Amino acid sequence: MIRLRPIAVAAAFLGALATTPPAWAFGSARGTVYRLHVRASDGLVYTYLNGDRINRPACAVHPYWIIRDETSAVGKQQLALLMLAQATGRTVIIQGSGTCTRHVDGEDIKEVAVEE
Repeated sequence: MIRLRPIAVAAAFLGALATTPPAWAFGSARGTVYRLHVRASDGLVYTYLNGDRINRPACAVHPYWIIRDETSAVGKQQLALLMLAQATGRTVIIQGSGTCTRHVDGEDIKEVAVEE
């Protein structure tokens, strides 16, 4: 049986809190896609929206949104939705993850939705 010391458990909990971004640090935006980039050097996919952005983590110093893993099934689905929205002029809603893991200065996309 493993016995945990209360101090160790409390320290682990506080450590987890320190690495979790606060809820207000998650960005979101609603608007139309006006630029969509795919970089040849590393495959980075990022987009800009016309519209208001609410909140952003401190790391997101630029206004673009980045697909966190463009090689994954989810990344490909997000790119497809962004391309559809840009081609048809439809409004998208992007929810950020609160992190800048794919690139140091742009927020990773957590979710993309296309409005009717």
